[in-house]
Amino acid sequence: MTSEKEKIRKAVYGKLETLRRKLTAQGIPCTYSRSILSHDNGGTGFSITFQAGENGLRPTISIRNGEATEEFDNIEQGLARIKERFLHAA
Repeated sequence: MTSEKEKIRKAVYGKLETLRRKLTAQGIPCTYSRSILSHDNGGTGFSITFQAGENGLRPTISIRNGEATEEFDNIEQGLARIKERFLHAA
């Protein structure tokens, strides 16, 4: 029998792997490591994580540039900002 922790880990992996494939197909390279999907290009980059909550998995997207960090907890807004910021820079 799979523990609750293992179920959550597998669900997070599935979501992040799907996002990795989607972003890579659009020309935004990223890597999966230890339940974090990330891209780093010097002082700029992003990371996407999911945390278990009462209503399922909650995303957290952090986008870094040389001066500031933007945080998103809405997956659609965060992905739109990633595409805007990194699609042409990749």
